[in-house]
Amino acid sequence: MVKRIITGLLLAAFSIALIIWGELPLALYILVLSGMGMNEYIFLANRHKIRPSKTMAFFALLILMPFAYFGSEEYLPPLLFAITLITILFYIFRKGFHVSSFLDVGATILGIFYLGWFFCYMIYMRKMVIPGTMGAFKFLGTTIDQGAGFVLVLVFATSLTDTGAYFMGKFFGKHKLCPSISPGKTVEGAIGGMLGAIAGAFLIGLPLKLMPTDILNIGALCGIFAQLGDLWESVLKRDAHAKDSGSAIAGHGGIMDRIDSLLFTAPVVYFYIKYFML
Repeated sequence: MVKRIITGLLLAAFSIALIIWGELPLALYILVLSGMGMNEYIFLANRHKIRPSKTMAFFALLILMPFAYFGSEEYLPPLLFAITLITILFYIFRKGFHVSSFLDVGATILGIFYLGWFFCYMIYMRKMVIPGTMGAFKFLGTTIDQGAGFVLVLVFATSLTDTGAYFMGKFFGKHKLCPSISPGKTVEGAIGGMLGAIAGAFLIGLPLKLMPTDILNIGALCGIFAQLGDLWESVLKRDAHAKDSGSAIAGHGGIMDRIDSLLFTAPVVYFYIKYFML
């Protein structure tokens, strides 16, 4: 537990510094995390005797992340179509399949969407600016970009979902949530996760002077989708008969074990800000 706490605090401090520092450092950080996560994803698939294409997976990440940094979100659907089509063509002309075209191609495209497309929205969020403003928030006596403020709300709300779920489940958990997927998760823990997410959103959202209703909604969305993201990764790990996705982070398992919730909350919060706050 001590190792877990120390590692978590160091990782959080490093992540916060990059978020505030600028769009490019965060984009490069996300590219590295998505690449490491993709490697773990392919490892899990291999344990289940499925062989996603590393070539196409990493090719897609090297296209999607720079595009998210330099380009506009409105052009993302045609880019995803092009990547999907190229992946299919790759398998058409590839000699042989390990198991079947259904499994190999499907796992490759799923990985690209899951660890590539979903993660792009943190980069898009970092570039967000409220129209008619100077593009900055006053935060704890300093000035930060509005996009950095939005990402901080996302990260704190998502992180405290896990914290709230853990402690509420540990002390009050009695009713199993999804025993066939994750036996340790409880309904009480899920409620604690919701409360933790809302608390995390208010912790950052109030100093940024966001509207309380928006803070509450973002917190609630993070509380729901962070836990869904965690459950989805549990599905993948259970299918692969693995306890963790890897061992990259001391006391925390793999990279996917740390970003699984963000992969679900980032797109949801991005679209909430885009359609209800901007």
